[in-house]
Amino acid sequence: MFKLRVYLETSGGELFEYSGLLTKLIAEEIASNILHVSPLYSIDGKTIYPKVMVDCSFCKVEAPKSLLPVKLPEKGYFEMTVLNFPKTITSEVKVILGNKVYEIRIEGVEEIITDVGYGSKLIIKFNGPVIIKKGKAPFNLRFLPLPSYLFSPYVSNPKALLKLDEIFVEDHSILHSVGKVWYLYRGKWRPGLTGVALFHVVEELPGWVLEILRKGALLGVGFRRREGFGNVTLELFD
Repeated sequence: MFKLRVYLETSGGELFEYSGLLTKLIAEEIASNILHVSPLYSIDGKTIYPKVMVDCSFCKVEAPKSLLPVKLPEKGYFEMTVLNFPKTITSEVKVILGNKVYEIRIEGVEEIITDVGYGSKLIIKFNGPVIIKKGKAPFNLRFLPLPSYLFSPYVSNPKALLKLDEIFVEDHSILHSVGKVWYLYRGKWRPGLTGVALFHVVEELPGWVLEILRKGALLGVGFRRREGFGNVTLELFD
């Protein structure tokens, strides 16, 4: 797997929703090869997407009524993880989408996987909306960022999922540091999860757990990761 950073320059000002634009910017031979896409970032590293935070408890907050797309910055970037880097793509390309011309520069990114062990404090930073599910619709969306929910796409054994919740114990701060967000995607406001989650590592990590953390760092967590959701950063808390 390869992690790439895609810098783009435009005339700016174009309205866009979530990450649908990002995959359109990539040539078809890469798009079919994408495993995960991050949100769009400003050049100083801030995520850019239409969102409305839910900041109240025990209240019914419905989806926003009006569409509030945001403007594409003149310079920005996003990251993606691909299975193989296509040799047909050069590091600098021009992409024409509609009547817009995008200057794109592609660089490789060295992903640093945090060295997590017993006694560590692990921070999982949600860089954009995260979608976690369990059970059947209509109540399958979850808003509690348990490891068994976040990393469930990589674990098929129910006992192994429960083991993740035993190894990574959530800090009390998670009650305030993670919350619900409405994001605009394909013309509709949809609910997701965002924020920062702190976990205490209370056991030694077996190899399969370290591999799951690596996949989470490279491929994201939760669902719909190829569409730009579930992008996270794993860090140690000092």
